[in-house]
Amino acid sequence: MPGLNKTSIRYFKLFQKEAEKWIPILGISNWRISFGHQDWDEDVDGEGGARAWYSAQPNEKIAELYLSKNWCDDKVTDNRIKRSGFHEAFHVRLSSMEEMLMARGYTEKEVSKVLHEIIYPFENYFYGSD
Repeated sequence: MPGLNKTSIRYFKLFQKEAEKWIPILGISNWRISFGHQDWDEDVDGEGGARAWYSAQPNEKIAELYLSKNWCDDKVTDNRIKRSGFHEAFHVRLSSMEEMLMARGYTEKEVSKVLHEIIYPFENYFYGSD
């Protein structure tokens, strides 16, 4: 069925709404956070494009959360969209730690592993295993 791996404006609004729900809970209400809906062109770890991603500048408390328009082989569902909004908001919460670890010489892969060891249990608790 065509279109099952594309995110619509409705899905983008759901992504944004879910992330905005978690922003005060995660203690990042004082950040300037914007949202985007575009394609991710980069191949992440040889696994294809990302469902969503973020960019953060912790010292300036500025972040951008993005939902990819194309989920490659992944089926788009409301739950996966909500998971993605939560996931990226949580990354913003941890972005100071990420910056600190990178400055101390840890590799991007090592830092990503540690951050996801923190995020995934919460994500699975709130949204179930995917």
